[in-house]
Amino acid sequence: WNTLFPTNTSTAYKTSLPIIFLMLAITLHWSTRLRPYWPIAFALFIGAFANWLNWTLGNWLAHSLPMAGSTAEELAIDKLSQCIPVVLAILVLTKLVGNDLGSIFLKKGNLHAGLQFGLISFGVCAVIFAAIAIVQSNAPASLGLMASGLSLSTIVAALPWILVWAFANSIMEELWFRGIYLKQLSPFL
Repeated sequence: WNTLFPTNTSTAYKTSLPIIFLMLAITLHWSTRLRPYWPIAFALFIGAFANWLNWTLGNWLAHSLPMAGSTAEELAIDKLSQCIPVVLAILVLTKLVGNDLGSIFLKKGNLHAGLQFGLISFGVCAVIFAAIAIVQSNAPASLGLMASGLSLSTIVAALPWILVWAFANSIMEELWFRGIYLKQLSPFL
């Protein structure tokens, strides 16, 4: 299929998909019988539009900032270039149709419990990362380790950029998949 119609590299596909989903959402919204399904089509429109925006803008932030000093920094800047337009598109389009941000799971909750869970999870992941970094630093390539040959200082220097990448990616994907898709599909699943 991909050799006949390469969707991942097709500008025509990425441009036409949001248009198709928007027209479907409008059609479903006008139909009395099919109106319950319009939020699903609109969620698909938001996702396709965010994907098109991401495709169109590319790594726009890299052109605005000084040249990255490391691969980790390049990857973090690229992820931020993806995250900012995707998150803004989701927020603006959600508000544009009159939905509150709670409709995509952005609402006030138990901040204390959330921070406690987040910090404990972060601590566990940090300990695991530190253990992996120590094992992988200066390890021989024959062990098959991904970071083999890198010094521990290089791995630690990449940590802030790894965190930027992880936070940007998690925010973007939570809004994209859990926020706009799961929330709209859950009543039908």
